Amino acid sequence: MKVVDSIERPLTIYCDNAAAVFFSKNNKRTSGSRNIDVKYFSVRESVRDNEVEVTKIGTKDQLADPLTKALPVSVFIRHVENMGVLGSIDG
Repeated sequence: MKVVDSIERPLTIYCDNAAAVFFSKNNKRTSGSRNIDVKYFSVRESVRDNEVEVTKIGTKDQLADPLTKALPVSVFIRHVENMGVLGSIDG
């Protein structure tokens, strides 16, 4: 997580998956967590060490959606404007 030293700590990661947010903040083991890949435990360690904060965000507010899936035009425009990529899209 040493990408840029000037980033304010802890780095906030927004996630719309409630189970992922819960898993990152709790040390409890469940029967379902036994199948989780070891690499995901590093996120839990980063949260514990106060390097990263995983915060729940609503699915409709997930600004990464235009980069990962097809969206209705109105939703796409709203997300792109909220990202600050374009002030407005004429279409």
